[in-house]
Amino acid sequence: MAANVSDVASFFITRASRDGRTISNMKLQKLCFYAQAIHLARHGKPLVDVPFKAWKHGPVCPEIYHEYKVYGRDPIPAIAGDGFDALGAFDGDQFDSLIWVWDRFGDMSAIRLRNLTHAEDPWRQAYGHINDEISTNSMYAYYSNKFGEVDEYDSFIQNCQDELNDEIASGQVISEPTDDMVYEMKSNHELTKGIARKSLDQYLKQVDVEN
Repeated sequence: MAANVSDVASFFITRASRDGRTISNMKLQKLCFYAQAIHLARHGKPLVDVPFKAWKHGPVCPEIYHEYKVYGRDPIPAIAGDGFDALGAFDGDQFDSLIWVWDRFGDMSAIRLRNLTHAEDPWRQAYGHINDEISTNSMYAYYSNKFGEVDEYDSFIQNCQDELNDEIASGQVISEPTDDMVYEMKSNHELTKGIARKSLDQYLKQVDVEN
């Protein structure tokens, strides 16, 4: 049985509070989207039975967007997730997918997550169309390939984080790239398939960092 998308949102809100991180509505949308993508890639079925739409700033679940839009761009307060019981809301596979996403994407900014989704086929293929729903078929086709080798992607994420920490520590300001620049970089170098360090360095310079 699919999970309730409101429970998925509550999971990320309570996890952010527990770990001392902030989470805006934009960031919440991207985490929920990646949770759906990861679950599809790893288990061949959706985590939730609600649509994600290709909006201007990346994938959005309208149901969750409207639930938390009252907070605008501000962090969603921890009280919004009070009383949530993760162990009672998800089965083992669902919980594992949520933890996978939080461990890898939870410390990324909303802008960085937006830029990542803008560089990926499911959003790009749906954005600008009258029917802007991101299909589960396109998500499965893209992310089962991208996340097929979990250990390889773990290494990629860790290298990204190391580079970002270096950029922040040195006080460098990374300007926001165009979507086409990020997409071309990812397409050319197939970052999750054993890219060279030089390619990773080039890719990271295209990504905006909020600090």
